[in-house]
Amino acid sequence: MALYLLPEFTLTPVATFLDTLRLAADEGDRSRPLQCSWQLVSDNPGRVRSSCGLSLGPSERPCRAEPFDCLVVAGGRTPVDFDWPPGGADLVRTALARNRTVIGLCRASYAMAGLGVLAGRRACVHWLHRGEFLDAFPDVEPVSDAVYVRDGNFITCAGGLGAVRVANWLVEHRVGLDTAVKAARIMLFDRLVDHGEAQPAA
Repeated sequence: MALYLLPEFTLTPVATFLDTLRLAADEGDRSRPLQCSWQLVSDNPGRVRSSCGLSLGPSERPCRAEPFDCLVVAGGRTPVDFDWPPGGADLVRTALARNRTVIGLCRASYAMAGLGVLAGRRACVHWLHRGEFLDAFPDVEPVSDAVYVRDGNFITCAGGLGAVRVANWLVEHRVGLDTAVKAARIMLFDRLVDHGEAQPAA
């Protein structure tokens, strides 16, 4: 899978999503990419700064959708009027044209809604930002009573530990239930959670 980082992405969803894949990829926690693998992709040669100040750099440039089965877009403090670099926008559109699964972590739903690819769809939005999202993107139905939402080829989550739930679902359906349970237990989650579990609210 390809992981595209938006500026000011939140680190927790990215780290927990990738750790779930890492634990699912091999026996125990040996971490060899045998059953699943991932690369950070970018059309920018520099490192991308997260919302907490840590930065990550791409392992693949320029970004291409062809080798990947799944595209993950990681957002965070993503503004409503986010301006996609041409390569990133092409990456999303190419993944959709090739019938790939596209996953939006945290506020990546904002960036993808701004790109126009979520029109007429449901997207998971954190309860804190539901009103802002609805005002900005009236053609997208925001869902804030679930930790993640699947709609066609799209999976969106509200961020935080919701990313673990998305990764668990992906592993269960691409690798197997036993592997998903194993990865969850190593990360000290006692069970897999369906997408319909409600978000904790204020």
